[in-house]
Amino acid sequence: AYNLTEHFSLGADLNFSSPRYTATIQPQEEGEAAQSFQNRADIVTGQFKGTWNILKSSLTPYIEAGGGFTFVDSNVRDTQVPVTCWYDPWYGTVCNTSSYNDTNFSYGGAAGFRWDTKNSMVLKLSINTLTIDTSDDPTINSIRFEIGARY
Repeated sequence: AYNLTEHFSLGADLNFSSPRYTATIQPQEEGEAAQSFQNRADIVTGQFKGTWNILKSSLTPYIEAGGGFTFVDSNVRDTQVPVTCWYDPWYGTVCNTSSYNDTNFSYGGAAGFRWDTKNSMVLKLSINTLTIDTSDDPTINSIRFEIGARY
């Protein structure tokens, strides 16, 4: 982030996460049982954001808002084509799978506290929310602890 004033900064944020989830597939035919499975999704979010530091002191509450794009890969195969694997000397075993994935606009915000220490470090603790703009608008809430450097 770049501090435009003592109160306002603009920046960018890149996040990676791999949460576990449980999904249930509803049957198409009456009388068939629903199937549940567990997996891990891969989520990558890139956003531009603005931050308002409420006080001029080294310990200040802050709020921020941002927007960008989120890529979600379910890691569930989207085809019945057999998986073909081969050995690569650099990466080891590589397989040609494709999965359900999508990239959508996302937006979010945070509220928390920032502390600028005397040794050029920045410590932040915040509550965050991220909404992905899809047909059902899923929201991801999180608590973040960040360590950064000032220069």
